[in-house]
Amino acid sequence: MTDLRPLRQQMMRIASAAGEGHLPSSYSVLDMIWVLHQDVMQADDKFILSKGHAALALYAVLAERGMMQWNTIKGHFGYSHLPGHPERNPAAGIEATTGSLGHGFPMAVGLAYAKRLSGDCGRVFCIAGDSEMEEGSCWEAAHLAARHRLSNLTLLVDANGNSPNRIDGIRLHTSLCEKFNAFGWFVSRINGHDHNAIRRVCAATGGDRPFVIVCDTVKGYGVPEFECCPAEWHHKVPTAEQLPELLESVR
Repeated sequence: MTDLRPLRQQMMRIASAAGEGHLPSSYSVLDMIWVLHQDVMQADDKFILSKGHAALALYAVLAERGMMQWNTIKGHFGYSHLPGHPERNPAAGIEATTGSLGHGFPMAVGLAYAKRLSGDCGRVFCIAGDSEMEEGSCWEAAHLAARHRLSNLTLLVDANGNSPNRIDGIRLHTSLCEKFNAFGWFVSRINGHDHNAIRRVCAATGGDRPFVIVCDTVKGYGVPEFECCPAEWHHKVPTAEQLPELLESVR
């Protein structure tokens, strides 16, 4: 399992300097994005981050893999050259402009369908949030994908417990699995921070059906203070005074 502590620290420094960023949400998906780009995706595959406010995780992985420059991110992340939500730039590995929840997943379905029609053998991977799955557009997309049996599509749901789909604080991810099963998808559920599990499951497909992987994650994973107070830190970044102590706490 790759140690992503240096990446988490770098992301925190960048967000603190920019005064902007969704760090807990970015840490929630960092392991998934890293494994997909490092170990799973092939040259013809595409990735869409539907959970666009976690853009800093995508930027960090692309920079670490040489598709972006760290200096570019350090100097421009925020509301300038590199915005807080991804903007389409295929040359840098960003396939879609996302941010409005419920838009990226339907685009991934459309891309997978286009690949099918053109005879392109590449796969499409998409990460969406569990709150995002409350959007009707997502279930329309899920229905369309199942109807056309888009076996080249894999959706990873970042189930970090931020969804309103709960009863008295109990997370209902089993319900999410049951919903996708009812829609005709092949369903799996894993620990979204376990690199071996992500690698193993993402290497598989749903046979002749689209494949959804419900990933149990922790919002703010790797930083104890973020994990304990996700609502407080959702769109808050460390001040210069807070930064040294928080950097030291990163796991």
